[in-house]
Amino acid sequence: MTLEQPVETTHLSDSLLAELAKHTTVDIDNNVASIAVQHNLAHRRLLELVDTTNKGSSEIQEQVVDEFHSLFQDMTSNQIIVSLTYSELLASEAPKAKKLLGSCTVAARQIEAGTWKAEKLDSVMMRRLSVNGLAGTESLEEKHQQLASDILTVYFGLDMLPHLLSNGNVHAQTATSQSYNAQATVRHARRFVALYQLLSGGSVDSSRVCIKIPSTIPGLQAMRFLSSGGQLNGFDLGNPLEEGKIQVLATTVFAVEQGLAAAQSAGAIYVAPYINALAAHFFGAENPSDLEKQKALSAGARSIREVIYPLQRCLKTLRRENEDIQTQVMAASFLDFKEAVQLCGLDHVTLGAGIVQALSSTEPTEAFVKAMQQAREEMSEAGEDELERYGGRLASEEARDQQGCGGWLKQGSKSYTRLETVLTQDERCSYMLADALARFTNAEIDLRNLFAV
Repeated sequence: MTLEQPVETTHLSDSLLAELAKHTTVDIDNNVASIAVQHNLAHRRLLELVDTTNKGSSEIQEQVVDEFHSLFQDMTSNQIIVSLTYSELLASEAPKAKKLLGSCTVAARQIEAGTWKAEKLDSVMMRRLSVNGLAGTESLEEKHQQLASDILTVYFGLDMLPHLLSNGNVHAQTATSQSYNAQATVRHARRFVALYQLLSGGSVDSSRVCIKIPSTIPGLQAMRFLSSGGQLNGFDLGNPLEEGKIQVLATTVFAVEQGLAAAQSAGAIYVAPYINALAAHFFGAENPSDLEKQKALSAGARSIREVIYPLQRCLKTLRRENEDIQTQVMAASFLDFKEAVQLCGLDHVTLGAGIVQALSSTEPTEAFVKAMQQAREEMSEAGEDELERYGGRLASEEARDQQGCGGWLKQGSKSYTRLETVLTQDERCSYMLADALARFTNAEIDLRNLFAV
């Protein structure tokens, strides 16, 4: 891999990205390892110092560690990212791309036969891999295609792992076609963790893998089961997990109530509120009508103030009050680097390569620094009124007698009714959720079709 010297006139240590990284953990929303290296701020700063100073290597490394300590922690992924990553590889290096598909197919056939590298897989690993399918209704070919596409996802993730911090996670997203099937979601999550363990030769286990699950009610139920290692099971999702607890991220969050449910009831380590509707990322390719564009843009324009700020405030208070709640907010779906400025001080942001590039080549002017300070002031702890307003206090009360389900997830509880109402009757939330699930499912189908005979 050839690394080019940075071409920006802005020094990385003085960039807007460096200023953001002082207050917010930055993750990369991309599966291309070379891009991770190219845009890794610490690595690029090291190259810059080598080129512009006479310091020794150890002194340079110490300076870089002192300047930048949070680029990149996690690598986030989803079906669209995996599909685009493969398409770009096919366009640039077709023989390599086709060889990779062949490797995935061979690996899937081995697993289906109950072996790996000529050794028999034990019964526990076979259960975790769910070779008989996720929903139980797939044809043999569909089962194979899904398994092979999951292996492709894991291979891309393993390529990214060396470019993350030592405590960073790789992410994989469960099938959005099964977003309302908790059992299938549990099977898929277990499969991804098992595949990471298997394909890495045992060097990657559940401590480095985070499973992204859409925040439908069945998805949140699956998260609670997985995050507790199957110990909290009010939904008949199976026996305790042999592999123990599985880290989960609640994705497709478009309402504060979804995020609170993920934190208070589902045990998620991250909640991922989207700034923009996914539809807004595809205007160029799809050329929608002006009315459709305005619908998507209007929905996204409300996200920061109506969802992300209050969710961060509420979770800061809940984390202080209850050590069992450790959920971090990880904003996603950025269209403009200025959105990242508005979220300076958030727990995490996961950024695409274009946003990282824009931030790293922009100077932190007085106006930007002031905007970042104002953003941090928006994310102080929530007071009682705000926690009451979004249902956090009621959910805590209802959770006391619902250990297996959690306050938000017990059907018939007031918190459950509130969550269900937001998901189905709030026009903005229901639109953005349906749009995201449909687009991810289309990409899921595209990935499976790569392995169609």
